[in-house]
Amino acid sequence: MANQGNVEHAVRYVGICGSDLQKLHGDDPPAFTDLGHEIVVAHKEDFAVINPMIECSACRQCERGSTMLCDNMQAVGRNIPGGFSGSIEVPARNVLAVKYNRPELGVLCDPYAVVVHGLKNTLQTPEMMLLGDGIISQLCLAYLALNRTVLERCSLFVKDEPRREAFTATYGPLLAAQGIDFACFSSADKQDPSPHAQTVIETVGRGQPDTLNHAIKAVDYGGLILSFGVFPMGYSAGLDIRTLLYKEASIRGSNSFVQTDFEDAATQLGARQELFEPMLGDVYDIRDAAAAVEAATKKHGPIPRKVVVAL
Repeated sequence: MANQGNVEHAVRYVGICGSDLQKLHGDDPPAFTDLGHEIVVAHKEDFAVINPMIECSACRQCERGSTMLCDNMQAVGRNIPGGFSGSIEVPARNVLAVKYNRPELGVLCDPYAVVVHGLKNTLQTPEMMLLGDGIISQLCLAYLALNRTVLERCSLFVKDEPRREAFTATYGPLLAAQGIDFACFSSADKQDPSPHAQTVIETVGRGQPDTLNHAIKAVDYGGLILSFGVFPMGYSAGLDIRTLLYKEASIRGSNSFVQTDFEDAATQLGARQELFEPMLGDVYDIRDAAAAVEAATKKHGPIPRKVVVAL
């Protein structure tokens, strides 16, 4: 089994993920130490990032190479103790040594691996629409800035006008360098989600149907809605199924990754640290965890940042 031969590591930094916030604000919140899957640990004389997905390597999904769908998945911060506990035990193959100018940058490896996994085989059309302005949406834009695709036009819907201006100024030139025409809209434009796109990326999740219904309205005929958003367990969304089916469109989730995605994410982070470092927000001591959770929940600023906890 994958949990044999585990090695214990001292945790140094943990990012607060939206899925952590959902659980903490839920009806039956877990202990804080049970959470945390965006992890940087002490490793020899330096640091390493942790792939939190521990597959069994023996089930039918693993044998097919779809380890992200492992039938017996053990996930740090989900069904085994998380990074906020201060130490974790994982197989050696889940530990990847890195050298970043700011070691806390490693907390972005997990969410960026999710993006790499979701986008690498998805962007096969010239138009894409992004819904949401959190870290996942920013990582999607970073992916477009670093990787050659067939994309020609990208539109983004954000919360308000200050964020529209900030995202346009930050990511417009980066995407233009890749030959991508970038247009950003604020929430006031959501009444008519135009232009339509063959690929619509939903990044918000949570217990609300609005962004998926926005995606259904915006997706072109025969198009794809890719959802990175994490929705609560057991949540049933009121979706415009008639329109989705009439358009012969489809919805696909992407919330995990395979080891090569994680390695690619870590490599790209290291190669263009100056692109990713601005996504990092304040670093809180573990003794100020409550303040860190509050900051992550409020998402202040024209461009939301990743809140990090230091242990």
